[in-house]
Amino acid sequence: MIAQSNSKIDINGDIVSLVKNEKKLPKKIVHSNYISEVGIYVAMPLLVLLGIGVYLDNAFHLKPVCTFGGIILGTISTFYNLFRMVTNDRSKT
Repeated sequence: MIAQSNSKIDINGDIVSLVKNEKKLPKKIVHSNYISEVGIYVAMPLLVLLGIGVYLDNAFHLKPVCTFGGIILGTISTFYNLFRMVTNDRSKT
């Protein structure tokens, strides 16, 4: 048995609702989702690459080298993610 949905995908690949009176989320919820997404985009690459750097320093006894490399790569990837998120938001408007 196939479940029916109230939406379809248009020619651009966007999801379009088939229901006319569908309730939209309040702006506060949408705004808080956006803020948490920015927090994840900033924190996760930096923390993951910092953790990898500390692990490699302990494994190969190179104390500050891999940690600084992890910080630098984490910062670069954080700015890349933020740039990508901002350019995606601008293309939607």
